[in-house]
Amino acid sequence: MKERASAKRAAQSETARLRPITMTVASTLLGVAPLVLAGGAGAESRIAIELVILSGLAFSSLLIGFATPMLYEPLALLTSRKGKASHDLDEALDKNNAA
Repeated sequence: MKERASAKRAAQSETARLRPITMTVASTLLGVAPLVLAGGAGAESRIAIELVILSGLAFSSLLIGFATPMLYEPLALLTSRKGKASHDLDEALDKNNAA
């Protein structure tokens, strides 16, 4: 029962974080767009910077979106004692579910 509740909390936190992450990725892509579209002197170096920004953004988005929820369960099973932060998170999620 506790494992199901833990998985449910992980899914709820993931959906709560999806919008801010998506908005951050979209704003960064819009900020990088002038680097892609600009030409002229130094365009080659700007394209290299743009590739670094986009690849880092893609990697971090995948890490946040997929790896964090997958690692949550094994790490939750390893930690048997609930700390104050975990207790506060449980209370906050319960308040959101009640509302």
